[in-house]
Amino acid sequence: MFLVPQLFVRWELPTDRPHYSSSSTNEGRHDMHPPPMDPEKLKAVIARYSQFGKALLRIAGTILVIGEATAELLYTANKLQLHSVDDVRAKGKEQADMVKVQLAPLRKWAEDTSRKWHYEGNKESKEKPLLDRELSRALSAKTRPN
Repeated sequence: MFLVPQLFVRWELPTDRPHYSSSSTNEGRHDMHPPPMDPEKLKAVIARYSQFGKALLRIAGTILVIGEATAELLYTANKLQLHSVDDVRAKGKEQADMVKVQLAPLRKWAEDTSRKWHYEGNKESKEKPLLDRELSRALSAKTRPN
């Protein structure tokens, strides 16, 4: 092994980082070393920021929904070539008439079904007054004190 004389060892460069001490003024600054925060206060701050973030997300979602609905409405109006209120009235009337014609069989079926289930007192048998009299006698006898 080769021995290095002490003369050369003292000229070697140091391998660790140099340490510079700051002045006492910088050590006293509070922004460099903030005081410890209370955990309960920290939780409260985090909860508030969380609520604020949720509110922003709701606002963004609302804006997206309203924007999408507006875009869809404008697209539909463009496709139907609706440029004024008169166009809307004329084409709306045409569409309503077309829907009435298409739903006529359904309307007829609903009317027929409701007639079947509708109670009509005129076509009922003649036993009803007798039943009413008997019921009124039975109920009136129980309600009147003697």
